[in-house]
Amino acid sequence: MNVTNYLRRQMRAAVAKMTGSDPARAVLEEALETVKAQAPKRRLLWIGDAVAATGFSRATHYILEELRHDWDVYVLGINYHGDPHPYPYPIYPAAGFRQDVFGVKRSGKLIGKLKPDIVVVLNDPWNIPAYMREAGNANVVGFVAVDGLNCRGAAMNGLLAAVFWTQFGLEQAQLGGFRGVAGVVPLGVDLEIYKPMDRAECRQRLGLPPKVRGGFIVGNINRNQPRKRLELSMMYFAEWIRSRKVDDAYLYLHVAPTGEQGYEVDQLGRYLGILNKCIIAEPEIGMGVPESRLCETYNAFDIQITTTQGEGFGLTTLEGQACGIPQIVPDWAGLGEMCADSALLVPCTSVACTPNNINVIGGIADREEFVECLDRLYREPAARADLSRRGIENAGRDCYRWPQIGAAFGQLLEQALDPTRLTRVSDGNTQQAGGRGGDGAQDPPSRKTVS
Repeated sequence: MNVTNYLRRQMRAAVAKMTGSDPARAVLEEALETVKAQAPKRRLLWIGDAVAATGFSRATHYILEELRHDWDVYVLGINYHGDPHPYPYPIYPAAGFRQDVFGVKRSGKLIGKLKPDIVVVLNDPWNIPAYMREAGNANVVGFVAVDGLNCRGAAMNGLLAAVFWTQFGLEQAQLGGFRGVAGVVPLGVDLEIYKPMDRAECRQRLGLPPKVRGGFIVGNINRNQPRKRLELSMMYFAEWIRSRKVDDAYLYLHVAPTGEQGYEVDQLGRYLGILNKCIIAEPEIGMGVPESRLCETYNAFDIQITTTQGEGFGLTTLEGQACGIPQIVPDWAGLGEMCADSALLVPCTSVACTPNNINVIGGIADREEFVECLDRLYREPAARADLSRRGIENAGRDCYRWPQIGAAFGQLLEQALDPTRLTRVSDGNTQQAGGRGGDGAQDPPSRKTVS
């Protein structure tokens, strides 16, 4: 253990618990500054989304807000274009070479200049080996999103450690041949931002027409890219309102374009005959909307759905739960674990293989079951109220607080750099360096289907 970093963490925690009028606070703050000045921080290079409207970017900045107190932090920012930013550490644009939007080539040059003690790569499993090759002898830790079956775990052998968002992700990496040091640290939600609000007021602030404001709104907040399977949300919604003769329901699609292949939502809505039932919000590419606006959007929904074929975690689902919005999700990958006892889980009765040489196996939520869930929540206010309560309880778990997540991640980094504390995954047995959420954390919920 790095004793200096341990003292910093303990002293910061003690200061945070004190009131401004406590005379001991000033003494402890002065002592903390002395500790900081006397021991230089080790250097951390974080490679991942930054200053962008993505879940990966949110994870970057919330976790680094904790790590920056103990580490000299530098960021190679994917989807960052060099604009001014509010963060207290240097961020360099990743895309410096033609067709190298992830900054793989640039990462090697930056590692050579900065000589970091540790490099963290936040990315999908199939992208991480390229960074490992560029890193040379540097210590590389993967922060890995696993969103389906057939994970190429063996390709990540050679990492100093791998940190997965879910136990599902760790297990799939092991099945795919990963045998390195591993830990599980989830993502989180800021309850100061995402919380229940008055639905009527939120609908008015969003500028919805009076007829829509009085209707039943089904919401989907996701990126517009193939894995999210937005077309299934539209098709299932269309079948539901036709087969069950529902005339006051609307589908609100907050779909951020990413520059990837996606869906022309207007045209598909016209083809399905539901364009007049769709509210389509498309934020500016790469920019998104302020989180306060996003909270208002969640709170405008009666229920929230996703028909994704797989999520590494399910950040928008957790944020919706924090706002008290009932959820319908596929029982697959990260969502099946994170929402185990707090959402309607729809079984996946078919699968889809991700193209572009990725080959991850995703799950397709059963059409009839999904339509049935839509109709049940439409007609049963008590069921909606129960799921709202369950969702708020789930989002309120200690393991989903960003400060605790950052502390747990920091603990894993400390252990990864201490060879005497490392244990490897071998013979199919999971031995973790660290834990799910740091000292005193609650584990994520165990799997159970809500009926």
